[in-house]
Amino acid sequence: MIKERIKTFVLTALFITSLVLTALNLDLADYFSGYGNFFASIENTRDIEYHFKPSRLFVHFAGGDGNNVEIIEQKSEYWQQLKEILNAEIGRASRVGEVDESGVQKLADMRTIEVQLAFPSEGRILSKAIGLDKSILDRYKGIDTIIIPLVDDGGIYFLLSQGGAVRVETGGVKKLTIIDELEDSMNEGNLVKYYSIKSLLGIESNLLIPIDPSNYKYPYFKSKSSIDIKNEDALVEMAQNVFKEKYDFVNRVIETGGANSFIYGFGERVLRIQPDGKIEYLNETVSKAQIDQFEAFSRVSRLLSEMGIDSKEIYLVAAEKTKIKGSDAYVFSFSYNIDGLRFSSDTGIEHIKATVAGNEVYSLTGMIVGIEDNMAYNVFSDLNTLSPQAILNENFDFFKSELAPGEEQGIEMTENVLSRFRSIELVYFLSDENMFIPSWSFETEDSRYVFDAYTGERLSYGLGKS
Repeated sequence: MIKERIKTFVLTALFITSLVLTALNLDLADYFSGYGNFFASIENTRDIEYHFKPSRLFVHFAGGDGNNVEIIEQKSEYWQQLKEILNAEIGRASRVGEVDESGVQKLADMRTIEVQLAFPSEGRILSKAIGLDKSILDRYKGIDTIIIPLVDDGGIYFLLSQGGAVRVETGGVKKLTIIDELEDSMNEGNLVKYYSIKSLLGIESNLLIPIDPSNYKYPYFKSKSSIDIKNEDALVEMAQNVFKEKYDFVNRVIETGGANSFIYGFGERVLRIQPDGKIEYLNETVSKAQIDQFEAFSRVSRLLSEMGIDSKEIYLVAAEKTKIKGSDAYVFSFSYNIDGLRFSSDTGIEHIKATVAGNEVYSLTGMIVGIEDNMAYNVFSDLNTLSPQAILNENFDFFKSELAPGEEQGIEMTENVLSRFRSIELVYFLSDENMFIPSWSFETEDSRYVFDAYTGERLSYGLGKS
């Protein structure tokens, strides 16, 4: 009798539980789906945080021209601290206003930190990059510079590529010990000071350049492919990571020159690895599924990781929307930096480019390069780094022929030439001899000119700017 009662009770409980679970099935599915979306959101935010880094970072101490310092080798450490400030201040901000050009110009006379972004970015991307799922910046586009006042201004400024700026009201920026230490080091003569071209040459320009960069001691490096084409295990592991469970159905072709191609099906998916470090990936199976830009970026980040590319070594330099086979697609471009300097080559700065169509990576091409161990060359150790002004003086006739052909000599012609420059920056340039060369890069709206920073030799010129 007791056994029968227990059996009846258990069956009744199971029946009731079944009814309740059936009734709640949709809600439970939505509940767990919500958690899935939550964790996916965290992953997407982290992916953006890893790869979104400033191209240049300046500290302006005001009090006269020359009190400007560029942060190069410690750029990542400074950016990490600035992200924490931006996360806290923007995360709790509720008021935002727009600032015109005259308001932006006034910032030049203040003690500020200037963060130049690698490309004009949507506010949504910047929010994710500083660790916020969303923020008051989300509705803005074309943010290319962040200005953080080091005085009691009560705001943080986000300059727009189309002109003007957005001012987010804050509770004031906390005192930064690293900035005080930096100023002390500058006053002691241990840092390279930057001056405005306007003060040096009388040209209307906000560009900053150093007069005496002799404290910059960047060596030459020998480059290498980060992929050892002779390492069988490494090649197979990369292919297995990329194709996953489909690897058993992949055909492998080894070409005479050493390139390895892994082909799935009838060429629907192909991974090609070349001896010089170039990788090509194509996935023709574009689905009709649609994902947003951040999920697309996460797909690319995952594929880069599967290919063995360290997220700390590359950063995002462009993001745009396009169409592939009638579906929305996103294109992401990446570059490297070496000791805080951007890596440039004859192809520009976009060294890895990936496209996501549907919900998968459609294509990826790139150079996977590194530095030969213990292969730093101080071949010009007895020379100092030349200043950009010295290179300009030595090559002015060349620049005139390139940027102002046919114009008569004179002050107006000189101003026309110098005003064309949009960026003057110390970079590492990869030469045809596979050497990373410390170089000064002069960029106009549509061209780029690169000179060896020690010898002044012209390395490339007239190339399209990435």
